[in-house]
Amino acid sequence: MIVSFLHNIIVVSGFIFISIKIGELFSKKQIKEKYAIWVLALWGSILSIITISEAFQYKGMNFDIRAVPIFLIAHLLGIKAGLVSAILPSLYRWYIGGPTALVGIISGTLLPALIGGIFYKKKIDRFTYLIKNTKRIMIIYLFQSLVRSVIFYFTLEVSFIFWLIINVLMTLFSEAALFIILSIAKDNNKKIFYINEINNKQKEVELLNDRLKTKNNTLNALINVMPVGVIVSDANGKITLTNTAADNILEDKAHKLGGISINDNKIEKVYTLHTIDGREISQEEHPLVRSIKNGEVIKEQELLVRTKDKKEKVILGGTSPVYDYNNKIIHGVGIFKDITKEKKAKEIKNALIEELSNEREKLEKKNQQLILLTEQHMRTLESLYRKNEELKIANKAKSSFIANISHELRTPLNIIMTYLEYILEEEDGKLNIVQKDMLQTTYNNSDRLKYLINDLLDLSRLETNKNKFNFTAIGVNKFLTSLIIDRSILIKDKDTNISFNPLENELYIIVDELRLRQVIDNIIDNAIKFSNDGDIEISLKEIEGYIEICIKDYGVGIEPEKIEDIFKPFYQIDDSTKKKYKGVGLGLSIVKKIIEAFGGNVFIKNNDDKGCTFKITVPVDCSAKGGN
Repeated sequence: MIVSFLHNIIVVSGFIFISIKIGELFSKKQIKEKYAIWVLALWGSILSIITISEAFQYKGMNFDIRAVPIFLIAHLLGIKAGLVSAILPSLYRWYIGGPTALVGIISGTLLPALIGGIFYKKKIDRFTYLIKNTKRIMIIYLFQSLVRSVIFYFTLEVSFIFWLIINVLMTLFSEAALFIILSIAKDNNKKIFYINEINNKQKEVELLNDRLKTKNNTLNALINVMPVGVIVSDANGKITLTNTAADNILEDKAHKLGGISINDNKIEKVYTLHTIDGREISQEEHPLVRSIKNGEVIKEQELLVRTKDKKEKVILGGTSPVYDYNNKIIHGVGIFKDITKEKKAKEIKNALIEELSNEREKLEKKNQQLILLTEQHMRTLESLYRKNEELKIANKAKSSFIANISHELRTPLNIIMTYLEYILEEEDGKLNIVQKDMLQTTYNNSDRLKYLINDLLDLSRLETNKNKFNFTAIGVNKFLTSLIIDRSILIKDKDTNISFNPLENELYIIVDELRLRQVIDNIIDNAIKFSNDGDIEISLKEIEGYIEICIKDYGVGIEPEKIEDIFKPFYQIDDSTKKKYKGVGLGLSIVKKIIEAFGGNVFIKNNDDKGCTFKITVPVDCSAKGGN
C-alpha cells in the first residue's frame, strides 16, 4: 500500500511539474488560455488513469487518488475543464469493470469535477490563489470526501468498520497527495510571484523614468517658450539653467552663463545688476544669492541691467529658494521680464498726464472765459430777440401803414387821372401846346405814381400773407409766347430782341397767371432797363415736378457784392442823387415774394461775358406747393 502511494506521489509530482510548465507558458502568453485549459484538463485525465492503474489494496478492496487531479482541474479551471478531465478516467474505470464500477465513476470522477467546479472562482489570479488559499482548497476537498463517503455507505454492502477504514484511508491519502501538490505549486508560484513582482517593479521604474524624462522635456520646452526670463542655480550659486527669454534679455546668445557661479567675477562679462538709480549691486545683494543663502522670497523688484554692450534695460522680477524633502535649499529660481518699453511708456504717460493737467487748467480758465462770453452772448441774443420782435411789430405796422396809405392814395389819384384824361381829350375846349404838354406830363407822372402805389400794395399783401391767388391751368409755352409778343411791341423802338426757346412738348402748370405774368414782366423790364442793346433770351426746362424759366440779358450786369441785396425792398443798384436808371427798387422784391409764395425759388448770377441770368423755378402745381 505504501509503495503504491509513493509511486502515485511520484506520478502526481511529475504531473505538477508539467502542469507548472504549461502554466508558465500560459502566463507568458505563449499558449492561448483556452488551449492551455484543455491541455491541462487532458493531462489531468491521463494522471487519473495512471492513479487508477496504481490503485491501493486493502483486504481485497482497490482504491486510489484519481479524484485529486480532477478536483484541482475543476476548481482552478472551471467545471467544464473538470468534466473533460473526468471523461477518460470514467471510461477507463468502466472498462476495468467490477461490481463497484458505476459507484467508482460517480464518486471518483464525476463528484470531484462537480464539487471542484461549484467552488470555482472565475475572475482570480490562479498563482496568487494557490499561494494564499491552501487551507480553503483542502477543506473543499474534505467536503468532497465526505460526500463520497455517504455515497459509498448507501451503495456498498460492507460493514460500518470496513466502510469507515476505507474512507479514512482514502481521505488521508488524498489529503496528503493534495497537500504535497499544493506545497509544490505554492513554492513554485511564490517564486513566479516574486519574479513577476520584481519584473513589474522594474517595468514601473522604467515607466517612471520615461515619464520623468517626458515631464523634464516638457518642462524644458515650457520654460523655453515662456515670455519671461528664467535662471536656475544650485545651492552654491552655480547657474544650471537659463531659458531663451533670459538669454535674449541679457544678450547671452553664446550661453556663457551656463556653469558660471553668481559669485564669480566672470559673470560681469555678460551682465551687471544695478539699482534703478544706477548703483551697482554687490554679490551679497544679488536677489538669487539672497534666496539660496537666506531663503528669501523676493517679489516684483525693479532692477537695471547693463549688458556686455553697455545697453541698459529695466527688468521686473523675483527669486525664490527650492527645498528638498528635508527642507534643505537645493536650488534658487529667478524669473524676470524686460519692462524697458513699459517704463518709458509710463514716463511718457506721466509726462502727458502732467501736460494734460496743465492744459486742463488752461482749458478751465478758457472755459470760465467762454462761460462769461456765453452769458454776454445770451444777453446779446435776448436783446436782439427783443429788438427783432420790436422790428417785426414795426414792420407789421409799416406794412399795414403802407397798405392803408396806398389804398387811400389810389382813390384820389384815380380821380385826378380821370379828370386829366377828360381835359386832354379837349371835348370842352382846345388846349394850347404849353398847356397840353404840362397836363400830359402831369398824367404820365400820375400813372407812374399809380404803379408805385400798386407795387406797395402788392408788397404789403405778400409780406402779411394777405395776398389771394387765383390758380388755373395754363400752357407754359403758349403763356410765354403771348407775353413775349406783348413785350416785343413795347420795345420796338429799342435795338433789343426777345428770343424764346420753348419746351419740345406743351406743359400745363397750375399757377396764378396774372401773378406769373407780373413776375416775368418785372424781370424783362429790369433786363430792358439795364440793356441799351443786345438780345434777351428766354428758355424753359422741366426738372422733376418743377418748371425752370431762364431770362438772360446782355446788359451791364450786377456787381457781385450787390447780388445778395438785389431782392431787398427799395434796394437800388444806382443809389446816387443823379440816378441813371429810374425806379424805387420794389420790382425784384415783389418777384421773389410771389415766387416763394408759389413754393418756388428765384436766383440771379452774372454771365461769363456780360449781363446776367435770372432763373425762376416754380412747381408744376403751385396750388399744392404754396400760395393761399
